[in-house]
Amino acid sequence: MNIRKANQKDIEKTSELCAELAKFEYGIDPFFKVFSKKAVKNFKSYVKKGINKKDKFILVAETQNQIVGFVYCEIKKRPGMFILKKIGYIVDIFILPKFRKKGTGTILIKNAIKKFKQNKIKFVQINSLTGNKKAIRLYKKIGFKEYEKQLRKKI
Repeated sequence: MNIRKANQKDIEKTSELCAELAKFEYGIDPFFKVFSKKAVKNFKSYVKKGINKKDKFILVAETQNQIVGFVYCEIKKRPGMFILKKIGYIVDIFILPKFRKKGTGTILIKNAIKKFKQNKIKFVQINSLTGNKKAIRLYKKIGFKEYEKQLRKKI
């Protein structure tokens, strides 16, 4: 398993994985319905930003020259009243189903944390849908602690 920073050549495949992630999340929560012709174009734009912006990065997991997963990260600036000025944020992570339960997610997250540390980030945040129990177990196993609950109401 090779972990590396995504580049321009990875846009297509990583965009496809983003679409797979959206389908997976939709299976947990219909709120995440995003599919349309425009969605595919938006995934490509999203991935390009993750590759080209200074405050964002995407790491891909590769095996036998095939991208099997990714983690999309960004460094968020916080308002001036906070002592902690920047925080690392793992926006998305996705592993193809046949490559799960092999440590790929752990490796991707640990590499993302390493990159955050290189950028002098002291805290990393990750969110998960409540129904994604396997992901939550993984995040807790790596050392993430629950600190906030978000609630939603349809109006």
